[in-house]
Amino acid sequence: MRKILTLLLAATLCLSLAACGNAYAKYDALIDCLEKGDYVGAYDEIDNIRANANKESETDKKTVTVEITTENWQQYFKIEERFRTVKNDFDEIEDVYKTAYLVLKEGYELAEQESTRIAVEYDYVKKWHYVTIDKQAETMTVGEAVEDRTPIDMSGSMVTVTTKETPLTQSREYSTGMQAVPMDFEIVRMKGTLYITE
Repeated sequence: MRKILTLLLAATLCLSLAACGNAYAKYDALIDCLEKGDYVGAYDEIDNIRANANKESETDKKTVTVEITTENWQQYFKIEERFRTVKNDFDEIEDVYKTAYLVLKEGYELAEQESTRIAVEYDYVKKWHYVTIDKQAETMTVGEAVEDRTPIDMSGSMVTVTTKETPLTQSREYSTGMQAVPMDFEIVRMKGTLYITE
């Protein structure tokens, strides 16, 4: 009974839309199925109409232009620390190290037809720590600081953001059992245009 009622409501809606003219031609197949009593076909047509409506709404997204500054960048971006791996020619993990990315926050998508370009200046420090690497899990545990190693000051580092994720550390410093681990990231200034869809 519930299925028949659903189909009758769908039929009523489609017939009223069909009366409005050719703009609603996409409902013709559903109306044909309902007139023939082909309820299985009618359900399939309803699914097709829904799928097409979702596709249309995706293509209807508008491009929004945002001027990114030192004051508003945290609304759109975040700094995310991750582990990266170094592999040899046999695809075996040789090393694991920590790096940081400037990442576009969830809920925002870069507009494909426009070119986002944002200049970023940032400071950070590489501090020497003893590390334990788990190659199988592709992770690294940061241990105690190495007392006799001077931290490496990376003030004034710069990068240009053009994609959803931009690495802030490109290289690593390491020796047996220890690494210069990047930390204390601070954005000094940002300037550029972010193109996102909504």
